[in-house]
Amino acid sequence: MHVVLLALYSNVSAIDCYTQRSQLNLFINHLEIQFRHDPGDLCDFPRGVMVQLQFPDSALDIGQVFTNFSYENTNSLIINCGTKCADYDHVISSTVLIDSPQLTTLFSIGSVLNIRKKMSRVNAGVHLTVKDDITCMVIDQPNIGKNLADKQVILKIQSDRDGSTQYLNPTEEFNADNTQYCFKVNFSLPFVNTGILMLQGRLDGISISENYTSTQISIPNQPNIFTGLSATVFSSYIAIEFDRNDPEYDNFITSTSFAKTKFDLKINLNNTNYYIAGNFTKSLFENGGNIVCALSDNEADCIHILQLFKQHSKNEYIVTFYFQIDKVTIIKQVKNFYSTCFQTLNVIIRKSYLTFGFDHLIQDCPMIETSNYTFDLGYFHTDKELALGFSKFNSIKEFQKDYNSTKREINIQFSRNQFLIIENLKNEPYTVLYIFSADGKYLDQILADTVQVSLMTTYLFYVVVGVLSNAVICTGVFFITIMPKKKRSVVRSKAKVIEEL
Repeated sequence: MHVVLLALYSNVSAIDCYTQRSQLNLFINHLEIQFRHDPGDLCDFPRGVMVQLQFPDSALDIGQVFTNFSYENTNSLIINCGTKCADYDHVISSTVLIDSPQLTTLFSIGSVLNIRKKMSRVNAGVHLTVKDDITCMVIDQPNIGKNLADKQVILKIQSDRDGSTQYLNPTEEFNADNTQYCFKVNFSLPFVNTGILMLQGRLDGISISENYTSTQISIPNQPNIFTGLSATVFSSYIAIEFDRNDPEYDNFITSTSFAKTKFDLKINLNNTNYYIAGNFTKSLFENGGNIVCALSDNEADCIHILQLFKQHSKNEYIVTFYFQIDKVTIIKQVKNFYSTCFQTLNVIIRKSYLTFGFDHLIQDCPMIETSNYTFDLGYFHTDKELALGFSKFNSIKEFQKDYNSTKREINIQFSRNQFLIIENLKNEPYTVLYIFSADGKYLDQILADTVQVSLMTTYLFYVVVGVLSNAVICTGVFFITIMPKKKRSVVRSKAKVIEEL
């Protein structure tokens, strides 16, 4: 059964069911998909699935229904292209969609092999390496293209910023376990999405066209100073934490100058890339800290991206940091996204107590109902202090409370001599509430949306007291003015008698 367009039944799988080692083979009368997945991966597809090959030219999209599919046992599928097979001769990349009522997956083909005559085939892992101005396409098989006559090798780089760029005249390296084609290039690494190696030539009279595609980029001999990177996304900044690899981390920190630094943050959401860039200090590597939109190259874009980020599940995006320290590049993907328990925080300062108004986020909240936590209220005086994180936090009020996700407001008493210190929060640009577990472990933080001072209760008290005082005084004066005085009374009486007479 030949299908051109396929309906999408279900949400795309949150895991990658197949790897880029998967390959597309182009034959004279059919197309063959060879599947590869990592050991231990398990995607629960039913027997009946629809499989579609998608291409940059959507007119070539082609699909087929299969009724005996098995994720564990189906290693390849044949898609019949009939008289249209020649249309695929110049295909260099493809995406595979496998769709069913209960699960859908979408993945990129790592290599495309154009076969004019049946011959032995390989499923090779492919990745790009970048060092200074040299980029290599590394194929995890020996002697790829070594024996081709009339050989032509082209590296095509797809970049969000520079578009499509082609590079020629590579140096070739044939090793026992891989093949490398290296090119002198000129591109900005964070913006690169895809590298495609196009290999053409003739082998024993057979016309061969092989294309190897990779979205995986690595830095040879990259300093292995971090074993993990975690992040929490807020409305105007991203809090990040590193897991360090000692002693390599210590050696790097003490021997490297941080006089010239830059970061690029790449967020892939629904196959669209968003970028945040700026500078950072050595303290970020030493203590963790925050990527603050106000300090980025474009604050408005940064805030827009973070707002968009917070509207989606953490399984929907891939976040990668590119840290540049002088001539050293470190690429690190965020592996853990910590969830925040609060969407908004509004602080009202009253005469003798604070009111915290919350909007809760229940999903993935690390706090446990009715458990006791320590809350630390304070502020960051500048954007740079916020970037340095907790090490520059100015704490002014600490208190303990049980967590209750149904309670949208809590009140905290403070002493009279604390009022002026707390009242000053209204003048600070970043009022933050840190939350710690009973054993002192950091759990969450909330940036206040608003800080207001409301002394209405006290004001009304004094108004009422003032009104009552005035009333008492006026009443007293009135009674004093009408109170009889003996001397005057006698005179007036006499005058009245004489008048009557």
